[in-house]
Order: sequence, then structure tokens, then C-alpha cells
Amino acid sequence: MGLETEYAIRFADAGRPGVGISHAEVYHAAASKVAASIPTANADYVTAGKFGQFIANGTAMWFERCRFYGGPGLIEGCTAEATSPRDVLAGQRALDKLLGDAVQQESACPAALLKNCCDPTGISYGAQENYEVEFASGWQRTAWKVGILIWAPLSVLTIIAMVLVLMAITVISLPITLPVYYLKAIALSPAQQLELRNYLFGGSWFAGGEKEAPYPLWMETIGVQWIRLACLPMAVYISLLTSMTRLRRTQKQLLPFLLSRIIVVGSGSVSANGVFQMAQKAPSRTRQFFLFLIDHDRPIYSINNLIKYAIMIGLKPEQGKSVFKSRQRLQISIGDSNLCEEAEYLKIGCTALVLDAIESGFLTEYPVIRTPLWALRKLNKDTSLTQTVKTSRGPMTAVQLQRFYFERCRDYLNSVETEHLEAEDIMRRWADVLNQLKTNRDALIGRIDWITKQHLLDAANQDDLASRRKIDLKYHELSAAGYFAKLHAAGHTRRIVEPAEIERAMRSPPAHSPAVQRCHYIREFANHIAWINWDAVQLDAHYGSRVVRFTAAADTPS
Repeated sequence: MGLETEYAIRFADAGRPGVGISHAEVYHAAASKVAASIPTANADYVTAGKFGQFIANGTAMWFERCRFYGGPGLIEGCTAEATSPRDVLAGQRALDKLLGDAVQQESACPAALLKNCCDPTGISYGAQENYEVEFASGWQRTAWKVGILIWAPLSVLTIIAMVLVLMAITVISLPITLPVYYLKAIALSPAQQLELRNYLFGGSWFAGGEKEAPYPLWMETIGVQWIRLACLPMAVYISLLTSMTRLRRTQKQLLPFLLSRIIVVGSGSVSANGVFQMAQKAPSRTRQFFLFLIDHDRPIYSINNLIKYAIMIGLKPEQGKSVFKSRQRLQISIGDSNLCEEAEYLKIGCTALVLDAIESGFLTEYPVIRTPLWALRKLNKDTSLTQTVKTSRGPMTAVQLQRFYFERCRDYLNSVETEHLEAEDIMRRWADVLNQLKTNRDALIGRIDWITKQHLLDAANQDDLASRRKIDLKYHELSAAGYFAKLHAAGHTRRIVEPAEIERAMRSPPAHSPAVQRCHYIREFANHIAWINWDAVQLDAHYGSRVVRFTAAADTPS
């Protein structure tokens, strides 16, 4: 299991555009700061499609553009693969510290990271969770393999068509836009000429870089829409194939748990009209399952990794063959980024326990919610926790839904002969949170994010929307000025992992993880790595440009 977290960049100087530093430059400066303290290696840009660094503690950092070319962006951190929720939590806290400190050390323009999931305009980003689950077996796996092999040659044709059309857009646009620019520029001032040039040409097609977009927004928009259109048949095809697998059944069994889980793991949000809600990402979800390759739709579940593998099977068979594995990644896109350690621990731990119970057959009968997106929005606004949603087992509140899954997990653990101390700790904390939500919410301040943020908003006693939304944002800042950080420094939060665990996670990967091999290569061959990704590393010409694939089990380097 593991977490992906996108961090927003907050510049201390409100007049940032005049400073002349871009989001991409902040990322590269932060990556250099991280590399100065621990070995790193450049990620495989071709496969990932974005700048990235793998770090010798098993984690990775990336620059996520809001546009494909130029423009603002986010810094993403990914934890190492782990089998323990506690290891994931320690890895996430290590990333928070590594990246947060690195950005603050950028002297060219004071900045800090925000570990939140929604900007002031309502654009959603933030956390994604990944869990390895059973994908398919028997005839389902055979049907999946046959379906992918049928699609493989078509995926190559799709890529070729995309490239040819994008090249045509560029070539055709030049003869149209250049005369428009020169005819209109004659009557414009130098400042207006620059504005027109930026609009038509994106800063410069010929000298574009990190600070300037090589393609203008209008051209990029056309290109993106073409990519969506070209990839739509493939996305629909893969979605239909996925609907026949064990993964889709697991997603359906897990769904009511995820919809009600916001009462435990929501980070709190002040909406545009001033209404306080439990979760930041919940209002932005537009569908249950991922459909398009470029995710302007906001699903609860994503199968982006399967679509990428399906593309690669025709272009890079060695990497694409991962699509045939019997166990695959379940990607959940509904969870918030958490500051409270207990909330983040329960987000990972409870979900992992529910998935174990599902795969062990303890959730064959579950409360089906007929209108899940409507139910999610209704529950998200219900901070009183009294509203019910219609299910196949009758009307149920969010607390009742959580208790149902809690009881099924208890039945599952009682059936296991070997006692698992971490699982029991998660169950104890889960039960306590559900009880305190009904009886004594003040006991959850510093433990559950939405309760903690609501407490800060009530204590501030600010009626105007601007002040409330400022508190909302400042709560998530990863610096000494962040409001949660102030609570933590004052001892008003509950710690799960000790500082020594976080320090260790900043230097070393979790034990019994595939990341152990990856980190070995980063430390031993950092100066001779051409590229590295989650599954393989390519050494440079000094070692014959050899590609080494990591094995599944992995405490020892291959």
C-alpha cells in the first residue's frame, strides 16, 4: 500500500509574478535541496511524462503541471511501497518534512507547501491511496489477457494518430497566427504586443522552457481535446474489460465504507458560500469509476495505471506486461490529505482491513447505496452526523455505515488464528473515534482533522468568509506559521509515529518492500543511472546501458 500526495505551493509574496520565479523552478530547487541531503536519481521521464526524482528512502517526488506545458503546478510526493499502515504513515511524515523543509529553504522567493486538497477557486487535487488487491483469476484473468492482447496493436495506432494530429495542429497554426500577429501588432503598444504574442504563441514556440509555455493555451486546449477523443475508445474498452474482473466487485463492496469514511478522515472545508463541510474532495467527485485518460472527470476510483499499462504493452512490452498480473493496484481518489496523524493512520489502516475482510469473504452482503454521489454530498454536509441515506439494508447514518464495516472487520480478525497487534491497534482507535464522535467531540481535537479545523474556526469567531477561508488554508501550511503546525508544537495533537521513526523513514525504505532494491541501486549507482522507475532501473553506458528489473520480494538487491 502507499500514498500519493499533491502539495500546493504558497508564495509568501503576494506580488509573486514580479519576482520572476515559476512553480517549476521551485520544484527543481526543492529537488536539489533534497538531493543534497540524501541520494536521488532521475525518474524515467518518457514513461512518467513529468519531471521526477526517486529518493534513497524509497519515496519519490514529481512536478505535476496544471497545464501540459508551462503554467503553474504542484509538487507531488509518493511514499514507498509498504505492507504496514504504520510504515506508510512514517513515510508520509518523512515526505512532509523533506519536501516542506526543502521548499522553505528556497531563498529566491519565500514559499511554503500546503498539504490540502482544494484551492480557493474550487480546483481539486491532493491525496490518492493505492492498495494491492486481487484483480482477476480463472476465466476472468484469461478473458482480461485476451482482451488486452487484442487491443495491443490498436494502442500503437492510437499513439501514432495522436502524434500526427498534434504535429499537424502546430504546422497549420503557424501560417494562421503569424499574419494575425503582425497585422494587429502595428497599432499596439509594446506592452500590448507582448500580451498578444503570449496569447497567440504561448510566450515563445521557439524559446519555451520552464518559465514560458512553448505552446499557447488555445492550441494546448485543442490538442488535449484531441487526445481525449483519440483515447476515448481505449478508455471505454479497458473500463468494460475491468468491469468483468474481481477488482470491480471489490470496488463496489468497498464503496459504502469510503462514502461514510469522511467522518473519520475528512480534513474539513469552508465552501465558497461559507458552509463548513467534513471533506474537501467529496464535493468535486463526478463519477464512481474512471473513464477518460485525462482525468478532468473526478472519479472515486481510478484505473489510470491499467490504461497506461495497456498503452505500453504495444510500445514497451517489457514494462506493459505488468497489466497481466493477478494482483493490481486499487487506486482511491476520494480521500483528503491529513495533518492529524491518527486520521491518516486510520485512513490507511481501516481501508486495508476492510479490503482484507472483502478478499476473505466477510462482506458478501453489504449495504448497497443506490445513489452514491448524491449520498456522498449529503453526508459531507451533515456535521451533526444525524442524516441518513437509503441503502439496501434500510436508512443508515454515516456512523452506522462505519459500524457495519467495523463489525465485519472484527468478524474477520476473530477468524484469523494469529493475532496481529497493529490490526488490533487500528480497531481500537477506530472504535474509540466512532464512540467519541457521538459523545465527546472535543476529545478528537488534534486527532481528527475536520473536528480540529472546526474547533479553530469556532474559536476564531470570524463571521466574514475571507477570514474563515484564510483559516481553512493556513491550517494546511507545512511551516511553523501553519495553524496545525502551531497546535502540534504546543502539544495539542496526538502522535502515532515517534520522531525517531520519521528520521529513519527520511533515510531508509520500509523493510520487506520492493523499495529496498530500488534504494540499493540509487545509493550504489547514483552517478551512473540513466533513469529509474518503480519497477526497473537503466544504468548508463559505463555499465553497458543495462536495464535491471526489480523482483517482487525484496529485502536483497538483485
